[in-house]
Amino acid sequence: MEDRTLVSLLDEDPEKGMSILEKSFREALYYAVSQRLRNATDIDDCVHDTLNDFYLQRRRFDPEKGTLKAYLTKMAERKAIHKFRENIRRSPSAQEDIPMGSDALDIWENRRILLDALEHLPEKYRIVVEMKYFEGYDIKEIAAIQGVNYETVKKQLQRAYKKLQEWI
Repeated sequence: MEDRTLVSLLDEDPEKGMSILEKSFREALYYAVSQRLRNATDIDDCVHDTLNDFYLQRRRFDPEKGTLKAYLTKMAERKAIHKFRENIRRSPSAQEDIPMGSDALDIWENRRILLDALEHLPEKYRIVVEMKYFEGYDIKEIAAIQGVNYETVKKQLQRAYKKLQEWI
């Protein structure tokens, strides 16, 4: 079904439209989210939330700018990054599906070191790093959100990397 037709169907018959939306995109969204999360419940929640949020915000989708699949995938990836970030803040024990062998402990320790290093960055650098790696924005989107040019964001990221390397 064409993207425009599906969005129109969501307006005319929400139940049928949501059913088709889920059947058409659930697998792709599940795959995208599972690249960032391991917990099956978190993955299902992100996919479900993505579909529901799209329904509520469907008027923001512009088929001239890209496909519905790409739009939904980006939404799902951002939700997964946000959930991943929440899970890190809670603690390693909150991640039920991660085996706590020595490799997993090393991963958690490295994450903790990185999060501590991020706290030492100047705010303008920390914000761009968080937007890029935790919220899933690309440099062009960050520049648009912050109202600066692309090169400024690129340079801030380079400086942030250098400071992180020094700190770590």
